[in-house]
This record gives sequence, C-alpha cells and structure tokens, in this order.
Amino acid sequence: MRPVDPELLTRGSDEDPRLGRCVGAADAPAEVAIIGCADDTGVAQSGGRTGAALGPTEIRRWLYKQTTGMLGELVDLRLVDLGDVLPGSDIHATHAAVEAAVRSQVEAGRTVLFLGGGHDLAYASQAGLFEACSGRGAIANLDTHLDVRPLKDGHIVTSGTPFRRVIERFGPRVAAFVELGIQPQHNAFGHAAWLRERGGSIVTLEQLRAAPGVGERMKREYLAAAARADFASVSLDLDVAAAAWAPGTSAPPSDGLSPAELAAFCRVAGQQAKTRLIDVMELAPPFDENGKTARMAALCLWQFLLGVMSR
Repeated sequence: MRPVDPELLTRGSDEDPRLGRCVGAADAPAEVAIIGCADDTGVAQSGGRTGAALGPTEIRRWLYKQTTGMLGELVDLRLVDLGDVLPGSDIHATHAAVEAAVRSQVEAGRTVLFLGGGHDLAYASQAGLFEACSGRGAIANLDTHLDVRPLKDGHIVTSGTPFRRVIERFGPRVAAFVELGIQPQHNAFGHAAWLRERGGSIVTLEQLRAAPGVGERMKREYLAAAARADFASVSLDLDVAAAAWAPGTSAPPSDGLSPAELAAFCRVAGQQAKTRLIDVMELAPPFDENGKTARMAALCLWQFLLGVMSR
C-alpha cells in the first residue's frame, strides 16, 4: 500500500472543520475504510483514453475539502484511509492485491469506499466483498456501459470486463445484479443477452426517466436487489453522468444522469446496513474541467457517508 498523502487530508479549523479531520490511524476503530488503486491498465488494454490512474488522489483532494456538515452531520464519523494498493507485476497481480485489501477491511466490519482507477478494478473489489461475506450478494452498477464484455482475444482483461468476471466466478452467489443508467447506443445486443440469460437486470437511462422518476426508480431497484441478498454493493462509474457534468472520465457520454440524481441515490445506498462497498471509478483528471467530475465524485461519497451515519 502507498500511504495517503497527508496534504490531501484537509482538516480545517475548530470553527470550520473539514472531513480530513475524521481520518484516524489505520488500526483505529472506524465504521468506514477508504482504499484506492492508482491503475488504469484495463482502460489502456480496452483502447480507451487513460488518466484514471490519477483518479484516487483527485477524489480525495475534493472529498476531504468538504466540511463535516452544516449541522455536524459527519462530525462523529470514524474513518480510516489506507492509501492506494500498489499496482503489481501485471493486471492479475494488481487485482489480487485489491481483492485482499478489500476483503480484510470488510472482515474487520468496515464499509469500504474504493477509489479507482479503471473499472476493471471493480472485479477485484467485488471479489474481496464476496470472499469476506457469507451468503449471497446484490450488486448495482451505475454506468453507461454494461461492462460484461468477454476477455479481449480470450485472455486480455479490459475495463469492460469486470461484471462478467464477477458473475462467472461467483455464479449463484450473485443474488441480484442490476445495471442502472445504461444507454443502448453504447452497448452490444450480445452482451445484453448474455447478462439477461444469467438473471441480470438492465434499466436504461430512458426507463429511469419514465414515471415515477429517476430518483424513485433507482431507489426501488436498489432496495429490491438488496432485499434478495445478504449483503449489497454499488459500483459507480462516473461516465453514467452526462459529459456536461462529468467530462473527466475515460469515456464520457453526451447524455446521462445528473450529480443531484447520483448523490441522492448514494445517500439511499449508504443508509442500507447491507451495503458494504461502494466503488467510484474512472475519474480521469487530465480530461476534467475545473474539477467538475472530481467534485461530483466527492459529493456522491459525502452523501453516501451521510447515509452510513444514519444507520
């Protein structure tokens, strides 16, 4: 692990406390652990634009600048930040290290905030969760893309492969898998068919916008998935938001969800005791504009933490 840069842990003052002062020593009692991995090998191997390796640092920069809340909502939050898993000799070694790190924190009873990196790393973080927990799990992927592609040329891991690998590895232990915000023009028929044949659910961006509205539909889908499982997780690929809101991603779409819609969902997910993991993936700072995408990621995590504190 590479320890987090102390300069990122903005503390503020007693009059104006910032979230960085909630971060304790790695072995301190804590409800939440943050782990990152500064690696975008999977993005490069898919032919996408790289830059997500810089994502964990930038998300932390904006996350810890936020206050503990106007009403002191997060002032009692106990948080540890373990820094970044160092990339291994190849992508498989990196994934193994991420899996072990996430597993150890979930086994310690902590909810994990995982910061990517390429979305391929969601395979590793989800695997760590499944290995740490008994029973069956539910996953909600907020994304423009399904990310159930087969390995490229039969053996190359890309950022589009994480959930096919999770489903293939854990099979019947995946009680529910729901994709939210999917855009059909960015996905192949065969990939959607593969997922549906294995019990996965796809809710497109257009379907989310139908009555009763985006927020309520996303909430219903997540609660229904979690109800079928013993534990649950969220994977938030930042390219689920429109490029106007989130230009700094590996593959920004012209249309998508808004920061308000995503933040509200993250708060709901955080409120659920079954939710043990949230991934925030594919922030590519070299393509961001005035920190728009990083700020949105930080907002979503702040709202998720608010939900955790209300449990």
